[in-house]
Amino acid sequence: MVKVAVSPLLSNVKEYLQAQGVDVVDFDDNDITRFGFAGDLGAIVIDGGEMNMLGMQDTNLAIPVINASGLTADEISLEIQERLSY
Repeated sequence: MVKVAVSPLLSNVKEYLQAQGVDVVDFDDNDITRFGFAGDLGAIVIDGGEMNMLGMQDTNLAIPVINASGLTADEISLEIQERLSY
């Protein structure tokens, strides 16, 4: 089963993904490096404001980081499926 970390600000996305059978955990921005290299996550979904605040444009993660800004929960789910090909 795919595990996805979701920003606490995106509770609607978290609920939608859980209903789709995705194992969802809260995204703790202090753990970004651990998540990126631990291999236990399939993707991270963040609120648009977090990307620049966290300096993520300078972080090279081994997993997809999806910016939820302007996307519906369904669009985010489709983006995860496309990036992970499941």
